[in-house]
Amino acid sequence: MTHSRDKQDIFVFDFFKKKQEGYFIDVGCQYPVIGNNTFLLENNNWVGISFDIIDYSQEWKQRKTLFIQLDALKCDFTSLFEEHQIPMIVDYLSLDVEGNGDRFGVLINVFKSNRDFKIITLEHDAYLGFEKTERARQREFLTENNYLLLCSNVMCVYGAFEDWWINPKYFNSEDYKYLVCEGKYPNDIIKILTHKK
Repeated sequence: MTHSRDKQDIFVFDFFKKKQEGYFIDVGCQYPVIGNNTFLLENNNWVGISFDIIDYSQEWKQRKTLFIQLDALKCDFTSLFEEHQIPMIVDYLSLDVEGNGDRFGVLINVFKSNRDFKIITLEHDAYLGFEKTERARQREFLTENNYLLLCSNVMCVYGAFEDWWINPKYFNSEDYKYLVCEGKYPNDIIKILTHKK
């Protein structure tokens, strides 16, 4: 059962062939269950760490995952990740913060930690007119860092809002080439993924 607003959790879990004991980082996590991209993963023995600029610490007491309130634009992720012994290779990065240009700023800040991420779901909200300030800059940066844009312009009811990326060095091309797509709704992506598996 999905807890994400747009099935990011199902996508990640199924892409990893229902792998147990993965690791996630959730930046802009908001609430612990409803609309959350990692609760399903936690329920399947994944561990990780979650951040939000708003203090949801009371709500997060129902989760095993550590919640930290911080401003992801100003945080020193290198020191923070070292303090919490975050692995150098992370299975899943969920990045969903608000503010025109802030997603790109947080992406750069997280990458200063020199971690590798196998899968990234990254909001760009191009439908709000953030093509240049978010989507184009995100894509240029991640492409330069050898990430592959697997599902571009994932759609919501308002329009294109997110890109789903993978780090191809951690996967066999047979495991993802059939999923390369543009402008699909999450349900359609999940159908392609589960049909193939």
